[in-house]
Amino acid sequence: MTSLLKFFESQALLVLVTCILSSAEKIVRRPITSPEFSPSGPLLSRAVLVGQTLYVSGQLGLNLTTGALVQGGVTAEAEQALNNLGLLLRAAGGNYSSVVKATVFLANISDYTAMNEIYVRYFTHDPPARSAFQVAALPLGGKIEIEVVAVIDEVEENKNVSPTAGALGDPTEATNSAARRDSSATQLALLLFFLIKKFMTAQ
Repeated sequence: MTSLLKFFESQALLVLVTCILSSAEKIVRRPITSPEFSPSGPLLSRAVLVGQTLYVSGQLGLNLTTGALVQGGVTAEAEQALNNLGLLLRAAGGNYSSVVKATVFLANISDYTAMNEIYVRYFTHDPPARSAFQVAALPLGGKIEIEVVAVIDEVEENKNVSPTAGALGDPTEATNSAARRDSSATQLALLLFFLIKKFMTAQ
């Protein structure tokens, strides 16, 4: 009887450790947006935070109020695109210094120098890694599009998280449900372990 109880005790302990490790290793995926942006629709998220890594969709030089490209050529569009990126970075708890990789798409590579004149104002210290190249065309006839990847050192609870609802349902709710299941499994394993331990002590 004692050997059997010890076996169950070891199994309960194994389940408990597995549940704890599983919970600790779970990476949370959260869509991120900011109130200034209109709903992004079912095709994309404005940005996605995975653990502490933020992936920001490419930003054009759009006036977020009118939805139209700003006037003034590539410099004006570059400034607006970078301002739009900043809104999403801040919504996730970061800033321009959080960016580790930037990709710049230009409709005309001859605008490279003009783009840089604006770009350096936003990344003033230890700038991120970057790629820049010419593409055949950009949406809405834009002259520039910029996307970034950032690392958020301290992820804070973000009230501007706006998951995209679709056929698969609310991803935030799915994440919360998974977390609740993990918590319940851990609690059950812990209860079983202590019940066996208590019964063995009573023997």
